Amino acid sequence: MAADGFNGTIDTVDDVIKGASKYNAVPLWPQMVKYNPPKPNPRCIPYIWRYEDVRPYLLKAGELVKEKEAERRVLMLINPKREGPYTTDTLYAGLQLVMPNETAPAHRHTAFALRFVIEGNGGFTAVHGQRIQMNRGDVILTPTWNWHDHGKDGSGPMIWLDGLDLPLFQNFPVHFVEHFQEKRYPAENVDSNNSPIVFPWLQMKEKLDSDPGVWAKQEYRKTDGSYVSKTLGPSAERIQAGKSSKLRRETTSCVYHVISGEGHSMIDGQTLRWKQGDTFCIPSWYPYQLFAGEHKILYLYRFDDKPMIEALGFYRDEGAEDGSPLSLLPEELVLVLPLYERASPQFVVECTLPNYKNPKMPSWKRLIRFESTDGKTLRGEPILPSPDFDVGTTTEETGLKAKVIEVANNDIFDAATKVTDQEVTVKKLLGPVTTDEVPIIRCIGLNFIKHIQEGGRTLPPYPSTFIKANTCLNGHGAPIVIPKLAQDNQADYEGELCFIISKDALNVSETDAYNYVGGYLCGNDVSSRKLQRDPKLAGTVPQWNFSKGFDTYAPLGPQIVSTEIVPDPSKLYLKTIVNGDVRQSETIDDLCFKIHTIVSYCSQGTTLKKGTVVMTGTPSGVGYAMKEPQFLKPGDVVEVNINAIGTLRNTVEYA
Repeated sequence: MAADGFNGTIDTVDDVIKGASKYNAVPLWPQMVKYNPPKPNPRCIPYIWRYEDVRPYLLKAGELVKEKEAERRVLMLINPKREGPYTTDTLYAGLQLVMPNETAPAHRHTAFALRFVIEGNGGFTAVHGQRIQMNRGDVILTPTWNWHDHGKDGSGPMIWLDGLDLPLFQNFPVHFVEHFQEKRYPAENVDSNNSPIVFPWLQMKEKLDSDPGVWAKQEYRKTDGSYVSKTLGPSAERIQAGKSSKLRRETTSCVYHVISGEGHSMIDGQTLRWKQGDTFCIPSWYPYQLFAGEHKILYLYRFDDKPMIEALGFYRDEGAEDGSPLSLLPEELVLVLPLYERASPQFVVECTLPNYKNPKMPSWKRLIRFESTDGKTLRGEPILPSPDFDVGTTTEETGLKAKVIEVANNDIFDAATKVTDQEVTVKKLLGPVTTDEVPIIRCIGLNFIKHIQEGGRTLPPYPSTFIKANTCLNGHGAPIVIPKLAQDNQADYEGELCFIISKDALNVSETDAYNYVGGYLCGNDVSSRKLQRDPKLAGTVPQWNFSKGFDTYAPLGPQIVSTEIVPDPSKLYLKTIVNGDVRQSETIDDLCFKIHTIVSYCSQGTTLKKGTVVMTGTPSGVGYAMKEPQFLKPGDVVEVNINAIGTLRNTVEYA
């Protein structure tokens, strides 16, 4: 079809995408989940800044960088997933230092600022004519567009935690800074106890200690009860020794600072340990719980973006004051967070950041196995005709090109395995790995909350594991063959994200886990439900190995994508489609046990051999759990689609 004002033709979707992109018009539909996610999707991650690590560098900066050079001598606390000024997606934090007899010159800015005093005495901040003495634990406000400067009398450094709404101005380009013509703005001493912009720590501590509960929280508010600003809200918390806060998650993001005591936080199944002086962040919608150490009361300072989120109508919080479970999760998840640490301390880590540092990986980023037009079976890196091309749709007619991969030592993960310049045409796509390359398939059951619920089960305290032999392995486009003993309305699908181990893994820590992940695939954990669940056939508990272990019951494909292509698997989205009907649809971020936890747990005392494939669990929507159960029958087409990986497609046959 010819388009008005266009000399060529627009006959295919690819024509639409390529043509429109010339005019900076990009289709939304391939990216619908990206821009309309099923739940909040923060870019930042939980992280901790240890005071004992950062403080020496801040003090050295005090010697080497003069206040005139710096204007503000600050070490910004930047989230490892972002650049400055992001501590979280909406909050900025930094450690600021003033040395004896110094004055940080006066200026004013659009951003609202909070100061929490960490260390020192004799320091002061002057805000719009009020010279305020800084005392440890005090919170001091610097309202928008107020002249202010900071200084230090006497000996020793003065250090405080800055909290600002600077990230907002990355999207609202309305931020101004103006410098005062003199170094100091004229100011008079005021009584901190009577200033509306100062909240003395001793007064806040008294309020917290008067609360009889094991966990107490008090917000810093104006005398009329309103928030101190329209963007930031400071607060303080107290937790009795050996006790915890409630489990909660909020659409706010927050920064915590440990005033005194020590403890740890459980954030989405990860543990961060901290002590006095440390600062940590919790991005939006991460479930978290705070635990005080056994021997000392814990006091915490916090600031968040709740005033802004509430004003915009975006605020949502799940979790009850009495510690009852989040409304979207079963009670077992509340129990597993503290239990996970107590029962298995070897899996408690300081901070489980994805850590992709595997210098011996081969050069390919995507790997397919295929039959070329000249009849050869090859490995190759597909040359995608467009960024959103689904490798799983490859047929002889699509004419997909691939660069041949030379596999060294029969090992796709060998450092010498390389992508050549030789281009060939794909005739038929096969499974990316063979039984010779996959020693075993490790599987995780009960790893999506809704799937656990539809099966009438509860979340286990640890990953629930079983195995499939490599004889189950099946390729893209090959038939799923149902054996005779399972042809009585019981064959079922389970779409799953899978990953493959790139080198032998034994006793791996969570922080190092991603170094052993060679790439990601789609998988289908085909299952025979009667043999799995019928007490007459399976016994008193579900029997997984036999009922899921038949030949062809583990289709994998359509390609392996490297961790360079998928640096964060939590951003993936899975769909399982049977005969065109979407049965399963879930974000991978909803995995109860994340990939780093799975690798670490499964490798404790057991070597995960190179080539091991791990199926991470299936979401809700399996056939047996439907209102009218739907089981696989001959002729059915089952597709498992994961963005960035493609569509694994198989048909069903009876043996």
